[in-house]
Amino acid sequence: MSGLDRITSDHIQTWLVYLKSNFSKYTRDTYHAALRDYMWWCRRKYKKVVFPDWKMIQLWLDSLAERGKSEMTRHTYYRALKNFLKFHDMDDVVSEFEKKGAVPRFRITRTEVLSRSQVEELIRRADSLKLKLIIRLMFILGLRVSELCSLKEKYYDPEKKTLKVVSKKKRGGITYHTYQLDDETAEMLEAWLKKKPKSEWLFPGRDPNYPIAPRTVREKLYRLGIIVLGRKVYPHMIRHSIGTLLAKEGVPAQFIAIHLRDTIRSTERYIHLSPEEVSRMILRVLFKRKEE
Repeated sequence: MSGLDRITSDHIQTWLVYLKSNFSKYTRDTYHAALRDYMWWCRRKYKKVVFPDWKMIQLWLDSLAERGKSEMTRHTYYRALKNFLKFHDMDDVVSEFEKKGAVPRFRITRTEVLSRSQVEELIRRADSLKLKLIIRLMFILGLRVSELCSLKEKYYDPEKKTLKVVSKKKRGGITYHTYQLDDETAEMLEAWLKKKPKSEWLFPGRDPNYPIAPRTVREKLYRLGIIVLGRKVYPHMIRHSIGTLLAKEGVPAQFIAIHLRDTIRSTERYIHLSPEEVSRMILRVLFKRKEE
């Protein structure tokens, strides 16, 4: 696949099937709307609908701004087109645009999170050992839903009580991270291993040959959140919650970034402390040093 090849209905339908298995209905509808907008723009400008090169991506984004679309919309629409292109193995076009073009940015100044007690209540009220373990691992390890679904049984070492997490990089390639588990989590995991269906996946789906779908995880958390907390809960909210908790406890941003398999810049969203909180933390450190 290369830039300026025609986009066919098969290209669209296979992508929509992928979205249906991996994203919520809201995200699917938004991404589909973004692709329709790109196709409408492309048809008007070039009289045909084709896969873009990096310059076309920039022209389309410029047209969104000219039509009064907000920063958030431009950011989301670009992510949708990026997803579509990467699905069709056009990573080179995306990489070239992100090097030469103006990538839409939308800074989230404050992230919605759960308190530790709320996460513990979700775990307590979950109706299955599988869901309890899913929430616990997502919180303790700050797992993305894709990382959770890609966990395999062989990644757990019962002797060392460690779990390996596979993280996919945005620009291609994968990295492996090994985490030490606490005794309670290890016991819960080992109990699940004895109970779960025979499968290479730590959390198999309905068909044991495949892992649990991200969409299934999102739906289970959403329903549980409404029942237990009276609010919507999403997988990434749990990841943000552990990041925020660590930041409030004074853990350095570099440590949080390593633990969450992320960049230091991304971890800045968790450090939304008030001046009073910062002052108390600094005084605590100074007072502690004075005693020593």
